Amino acid sequence: MKKQDLWVYENDRMVLRSISFVPGLYKIFDEILFNIFDCYKRNPSLMECVKVDIDAKESKVSVYIKGGGVPMVHYGDGIYGLEGSGYGSKLTNIVSLEFSTEAVEGTTKFKQVC
Repeated sequence: MKKQDLWVYENDRMVLRSISFVPGLYKIFDEILFNIFDCYKRNPSLMECVKVDIDAKESKVSVYIKGGGVPMVHYGDGIYGLEGSGYGSKLTNIVSLEFSTEAVEGTTKFKQVC
């Protein structure tokens, strides 16, 4: 555990306060956010919103992106996947008890749970 003064979102505003965190977990979360930023840089007009939910009681973090996410690939015979992903999502998958990805493109839906 590391203790550091950081800006946090609290009661609808940003405040500077001392928090304790696990640096490795913080870095993995940071990598996921940078994956999202990379998608945004490729085409900012497609990304409508990004939402992050952190449920400390359930030890669950959810990231929702509307528009401009990772493109889907059709491999044939109704088999779909996502076109690559960054190290952030791969590393998060490795250290997670459950990691799921969902994507919708038109009427095609893709969901993968690891």
